[in-house]
Formats: sequence, structure tokens, C-alpha cells
Amino acid sequence: MKQASVKSITRNYLLALSIVAVLSVVAFLVLRATISTEETRAAAVNVSGRQRMLSQRIALYSLRLVVEENPEQRQKLRGTLRRAMSQMSEAHTSLTIGDTERGLPKPSDAVKKIYFNRPINLNKQVLNYLMTTKELVDSPDSQIAKRDKKLELILVASSSRLLQSLDMVVEEYQIESERTIVSLQIVLVGIIATILLTLMIEALFIFRPMSKRISDESQQLETAFDEEVIIAETLQKSLVPKEVPRIDGLEVEYVYQSATNRAIVGGDFYDYFEIADGQWVFFIGDVEGHGIVDAAETARVKALLRDRATTGMSASEVVSSVNDSLFRQEAERFTVLTYLVFDQATSSLSLVNAANPYPYFTNGNRFIETTGTPLGLVGTNQEYPCVELQLSKGDTLIVHSDGLNEARVEGDHKQFGQERVRAFIKANPNMDLAELLKGLVKQARIFSKDNLTDDVLVFGLRKTT
Repeated sequence: MKQASVKSITRNYLLALSIVAVLSVVAFLVLRATISTEETRAAAVNVSGRQRMLSQRIALYSLRLVVEENPEQRQKLRGTLRRAMSQMSEAHTSLTIGDTERGLPKPSDAVKKIYFNRPINLNKQVLNYLMTTKELVDSPDSQIAKRDKKLELILVASSSRLLQSLDMVVEEYQIESERTIVSLQIVLVGIIATILLTLMIEALFIFRPMSKRISDESQQLETAFDEEVIIAETLQKSLVPKEVPRIDGLEVEYVYQSATNRAIVGGDFYDYFEIADGQWVFFIGDVEGHGIVDAAETARVKALLRDRATTGMSASEVVSSVNDSLFRQEAERFTVLTYLVFDQATSSLSLVNAANPYPYFTNGNRFIETTGTPLGLVGTNQEYPCVELQLSKGDTLIVHSDGLNEARVEGDHKQFGQERVRAFIKANPNMDLAELLKGLVKQARIFSKDNLTDDVLVFGLRKTT
């Protein structure tokens, strides 16, 4: 009887192990398929997103080609444009037919519809865009004018319909990836459930003493996850100061709203410090991307700004110097920034903007329409114009990250936009500054139906005397 019992236990044990082994292999194959799908779609999203960047780069260098008067510089710009056009053309071909070397899948019917069917016909848009750029590049210097029609077509396309169409391709790839992964996850969950059931039976009849060990290990994993969440939240909070400065004659407030709730660190940051008696520096920026790695890049940018600000450089020189350092260090992520220097003695404010949304100034109900290239993206020796503002009592300056004006309802390309920022501020001229900033964020949340997809940082200065 004992021998039979041992044989029965052994048989059941081997059967249970076999079931677990088979299901584990299947789970591995499903997981590998999930990873493969994610990698393929990620490659498609990455290349499609790069098309967006290339279209902007082509527009930027086309503009520089037209305004450049030096023949040698124009020739260099033509070479740069041809390389960008070649990259965009090659990527476009790979995206429309698939490319195994790049890890790009053949486009689905939905993606083909975006590329080849009306009303979008992205394929035609891209080809026309490249053809128009080629005509501009091939034009002799004598035929290039600042009001060149080809340049106008390039700038209009790169700022409106072409961008929206490229975004639609990226969004479609993301939707398809999520749909495929959800299906595979359902299968994986079913397999895991079966494995857990088998293991439970084994635990009850064979490995009961192991249950405590499994419980202890699970507790350790949960504790490790909680610690990771704490680290992420600590990093996120370190991106902005806990308090605002107290400056005679100037009120300073900010509001930071994260797009997510768990273990995701945003790239938005803000800082301030006094560089001399009565001279204060403020900067508000956003590093491309999200995550702990991006938080480390943010810390580097903040350190560079603090270092340069104390050297006696002008506001423009500080931003240009930081851009040079980031480009030479081959920063993988670019940074947009608004840099301010306030002088208490003169009530003057120096403002430099590097691709951040235009700041809004209540004196004149206007946006300060000055900007430069993102830090670390284009090259060294970039020029960043400085705007000098003279603040009077009641004057208010609002600076915000793109998470505010780009807030939108999921699936809808209509954005919150700068005009809604202007309208809200104009409609509440006597509102407390802190409440004004909170109100702006609240309006964006309402507009997006409480679905902010990016962090929002809103900063405000108000002259009180």
C-alpha cells in the first residue's frame, strides 16, 4: 500500500510538473510574442515619430536657407537639407512597405488607409513635401526670396496638416500594439491562472510546507515594488522646489499637476535662486520623455543652468552656453526652457525662451512671441534673443509647459490652446495669483475630460508694488 501510495504521489507529482512545464513553455512563447510585437510596434512608432522631427528640421533649415545671405553657408544648409530629405524619404518607404532590417512591420489596412486613401493620403503629403523642399534646395541663389512660395508651402505643411497626419500614424500604431498586446495578455493570464491552480493543488497535497515560503517571497516582492514607487515619487518631487521665494514687491507662485499617479516621473521642472543682491533667476522647462532616466537628465540641465547663471553671463549667453554643453555631451533628450532674470532695483525682467510655449504678459494682453531652438537638439552657437520687460504694479507674467496648451480629449486632435489660456486670464484680472494658476490647470482638466496625458507646470510672477 505504501509503495502504491508513493507511486501515486510520484505520478501525480510528475503529472503536475509536466503540466506546469508545458504551460510555462506556452507562457514563454506568448511572452516572447508579446515582446516581439511590442518591439516591432515600438520601432514603427519610433520611426514614425522621427518623421515628425525630420519634417520640423527640414522646415527649420529651409527657413535658414532662405534668410541666409552667405553663399558658403547656403551651400552647407543645402547639404544638411538633402541629408534630412534622404532620411525622411528612406524612412517613409520603409514605413509604407515594411522593412525587416529596421524591424518595421508591413503596414496594416488601417495604416495603409492613412497613407494612401483620402482624405488624409499621407503618402502624397510626404512626397509633395519632399518634392517642394527639393525644388527649393535646387533653386539657384538668385531665385531664392524671403517670400518664396515654396518656403511658404513647406512651413504651412510642417506646422499643420502634415504634422497632424504623422501624429495619426503614430497613434494608429500605438492602438494596434495595445490591441494585440491585450489579446496576448488575456491568453497569458489564462495560462498563469491554470499554472496557479496546478500549483495550489500541489501545495495542498504535496508542497504544503512551501506555502509559507511562497508567501514570504511575495511579501518581499511587494515591498521592493513599494520602495521603487517611493524612489520615483521622491525624484518627481525633487524637480520643483517645495516653496516659492518671498521677494519684496514680487509675488511668485506655481502649480504642478502630474499626468499620472504611480511610479512615472515627468520631465517638467522649475527652479529659482538669487545670483546677486536683488537679482533673481527663475527657469521653467521640460525634458523630452518621462521616467527615472529623464529625471536624471533634468537634474543635469538644472545643474548646468545654476552653474552658468552665477558666472556673470547675460540671460541669452546662459541659455546658449547650456545648449552648447548639452549638444557636445550628446544629450539623448532635448530640453525646452523659459529663463527669467528679475532685478528688484529696476523692476526689470529679462526673458529668454527656448522652444517653450510663449509666455503670457497681462500688460498689453499679449504673448511674448520669442523663441529659439530646443537645448541640445540642433547644434552649438545658437542665438537666443532676450526680451526686456519693465514691470509695473499689477503686471503678471504666466509661463507654462506644453502639457497645458496641448491638453485634449483622447482621440481628438483639438487642443486646449493658447487662446483659452489668454481668455481665462483676461476674464479674471483680479483673481489671486495662486488661484489663477490653479484655475488654468482646472480648465485644462475639464477640457480634456480629466485625462491629462502630460504633466502640467504653470508658473506666475506678479508685481505687487
